[in-house]
Amino acid sequence: MSHKSWMKTVPTENCDVLMTFSDRTDDHTLLWLLNHMRLGIPELIVQIRHHKHTHVHAFFVTATYEK
Repeated sequence: MSHKSWMKTVPTENCDVLMTFSDRTDDHTLLWLLNHMRLGIPELIVQIRHHKHTHVHAFFVTATYEK
């Protein structure tokens, strides 16, 4: 998928990592991964977006950086 499509989405503050997933990725897989990320690293902040034209999901990831 072109990065230009994501550049047109609503901006997300403090995004360190953008993870995109194929439109064939099912919701169960996305929720499983999100749950493991949040349980494994509680300091992660993950915002989930769905691109309406390409039907691709994305995780916008950052961390609190608190110890």
